[in-house]
Amino acid sequence: QKRLYIINEYLETIRGTVYRQTLFAEFEKEIYARSEAGKPMTNEDFSALWLELNKKYYGPEMEVDDLIGMEWARIPHF
Repeated sequence: QKRLYIINEYLETIRGTVYRQTLFAEFEKEIYARSEAGKPMTNEDFSALWLELNKKYYGPEMEVDDLIGMEWARIPHF
């Protein structure tokens, strides 16, 4: 059990640092690109992009609830 716990902790660290931070960067890059192109953006646009990126990063094997689209709003630097 302890070994499985440790393996899970390492996997979560990888998910949190590699996947999540890369997802954050791609989200910010796309938001800035849209802004620089003069496109108006709403919270619905942000949520749709966040949901799309989560589905992209976690793949079809992971069930991504549509409510995750609003998660971007809890991240202070966005």
